[in-house]
Amino acid sequence: MPISNYCLIDPQGGAIKVELTINNGIRSGALFILWKKDSNDKWTEKESFKLITGNDGIEKHILLEKPAEIENDLLTWNIKACAQINDANHGEFSITIYQDGSKLWSKTSRRKVNYCNTGHSIFGNQVFFKHLVSPQSLNLKLWKEVEI
Repeated sequence: MPISNYCLIDPQGGAIKVELTINNGIRSGALFILWKKDSNDKWTEKESFKLITGNDGIEKHILLEKPAEIENDLLTWNIKACAQINDANHGEFSITIYQDGSKLWSKTSRRKVNYCNTGHSIFGNQVFFKHLVSPQSLNLKLWKEVEI
């Protein structure tokens, strides 16, 4: 799976699931927004949702938009997090995208976060959705290996 800001999806496949995981006693809330660029090069919001990790450190959401309708759409997120346990102010944050039970894309980063009694840490990122070319295409292997 290439490390890039592009997630290859099957336009004819099942729903897209977004998963946020965090470890090490860190609490978080995240805002996700799915954006579409219109003909005037203006980004408009198509869908937004929040994920809040509880004691198990994981939360999931299934996009309302069909995979065939999100070609070139941009999913952005901002995560607000804080550590609740002494000496556990470092953690691993992962955003993973699944379709039909398969992991399509993942971004993991280790972060130092503030303790909850001293404030919150805020950070974010983004991923573009692209339609996967036909499995019979001669360019499929090359496209999957492209890092952007």
